[in-house]
Amino acid sequence: MKHLTTGVNCATLTPMDSDGAACIPLLAAHCRWLLAQGCANVVLLGTTGEANSFSLEERKAILEDLLETGLEPQRLIVGTGCCAIDDTVTLTRHALRCGVDRVLVLPPFYYKNIEDAGLIEAFAKTIDAVGDGRLRLYLYQIPQLTGVAFSAAVIESLLHAYPAIIAGIKDSSGDWEGIRALCFQFGKRMDVLAGSERFLIAALRAGATGCVTATANAHPAMIA
Repeated sequence: MKHLTTGVNCATLTPMDSDGAACIPLLAAHCRWLLAQGCANVVLLGTTGEANSFSLEERKAILEDLLETGLEPQRLIVGTGCCAIDDTVTLTRHALRCGVDRVLVLPPFYYKNIEDAGLIEAFAKTIDAVGDGRLRLYLYQIPQLTGVAFSAAVIESLLHAYPAIIAGIKDSSGDWEGIRALCFQFGKRMDVLAGSERFLIAALRAGATGCVTATANAHPAMIA
């Protein structure tokens, strides 16, 4: 398969003004600096970007306003995952309309101990409702915050059902053995992105395609 996301990708912070609104000029300048320092892509509105501190309308406006500054949508991956499937669908459709085809999607969270069948159904409903062949979806594994982990069976089922849509997984669990297992099981069929630069070299050797790192906000050139 062709890997879409490789190298060092920065999970950008979202600068805010005193009222808590996103400061787009600072965000745009920061994104350009990250790319100029060697980052392959910028991950917008993930955990570091405090996505869940913003409303749906604010999240849409941040993406639109950032793109209006001239940033290329091909260099962005946008977090669109929400508790409610309809909200995830809304943000994912919006990203695609804006020209961003790579999205990072949390599992539905808050309710814990979700069975595999429920997790598969949630993503299937999301993908089917979006209904756009351009979509390239990255599963977001961060169980210490969501309380939900993707089992190998869930990933296998989604890859089988949506081989052109499921583009990869970002694993921010901090569990190296889990990341290595993902590389071994799925590294030839989708992108595996370590959720920290700590694991980058070892992960690349194991078959990962790169990492998504928050540390690059401060030291992108040292990592990239």
